[in-house]
Amino acid sequence: MRDCILEGALLEDVLIDGMTAPEDDHMRVFGCVYRRVVLRGHFANITLLPTLGVWAVSGLKALYQRANGEHWVELICDGDWALDISGLTGSLDFRSAVPARLVRRDPETQIVMTAEQAARADWRSVPGLQRSLLGVHINLLQGSGYRDTILIADKSAPDRARQVAMLRQLQRMGAAQPDQGSVSDHLTTTLPSSSRSQ
Repeated sequence: MRDCILEGALLEDVLIDGMTAPEDDHMRVFGCVYRRVVLRGHFANITLLPTLGVWAVSGLKALYQRANGEHWVELICDGDWALDISGLTGSLDFRSAVPARLVRRDPETQIVMTAEQAARADWRSVPGLQRSLLGVHINLLQGSGYRDTILIADKSAPDRARQVAMLRQLQRMGAAQPDQGSVSDHLTTTLPSSSRSQ
């Protein structure tokens, strides 16, 4: 997928089984809202962003900012879940405003960090973290105004074990939220009937 953006859409009951873009031309998903959206399989060079892009029609950004944010997502989900990324492999640049509690995830490789935890300096003591993509996402959370984010280890990366070790260290030191149980304990996902694999 090249030279492509998705902007300001409501995605509901959607299954996306793998998506990649070239390294020099990332696909950006701007200001979309999700309800029961499953992302699984290999993802690469895909970025989920919380706001509209520079191409938005004049005046639309102001309307969007008044309606968007965590409260809008929660209203649309109405007690349901927004995203399921538990079956994701590869990397996903997750900068979405979707609250972590509405995201179904793999607790081994996808953990939650709150804004309060990101604001503390203790996470910087984890060796190599500041210079990694995980560190970039923590810094982005600090200036975002959102309550939390999901830190994602790339399951397909050669240094997967190192990334996962960073996540565990963050949890042990109280710099990220603890998890209990396995992915099967955390979620039971029903795929959209129109999108199930045959």
